[in-house]
Amino acid sequence: MKMLSFLLLALSCAAAVAGENLILNGDFSSGLEGWRLDRLQNAQASIEVRDAGDGRSAAAIRVLEQAEKRYFVQLAQKGVSLEAGKTYRLSFRGRSDPDASIVVKILENQAPFPEVWSEDHINLGPEWKEVVFEFSPQVSLDEAVFVLSGLAQQPGEYWFADVSLTVVD
Repeated sequence: MKMLSFLLLALSCAAAVAGENLILNGDFSSGLEGWRLDRLQNAQASIEVRDAGDGRSAAAIRVLEQAEKRYFVQLAQKGVSLEAGKTYRLSFRGRSDPDASIVVKILENQAPFPEVWSEDHINLGPEWKEVVFEFSPQVSLDEAVFVLSGLAQQPGEYWFADVSLTVVD
């Protein structure tokens, strides 16, 4: 009986971890806690949390001018833990005005910041779009950096909401 209770407890803990969002404050309900807006080489951009139009919060980034490199403006969160060989599901809602193509990356948190996983050419437009990817990293990391990048390619507004990274298996 004790063994059965222990097994049920272990299974319920594993299920909780499998569904846990590894992104802190992915719904922006606590403002920008856990997030940073990187503006490299004096790129001109600002960020604030606004209503996404459905009562939920979203990060709204305004890029004032095109920068030399498109990654000079990016929304990032460090401290993401990943285990090699596990499958992860990344999802978020995004939109932009004007239409834009962004990049999503997970990087190691030390120079030269090698990519663990990335997806280029995620096309956004003025309507909210649900974006979902699954990936399996080849290396384990305790302090990876999640990045929504490519925002400095042109002036405009970029919105992100409901950011989630969960273990699939």
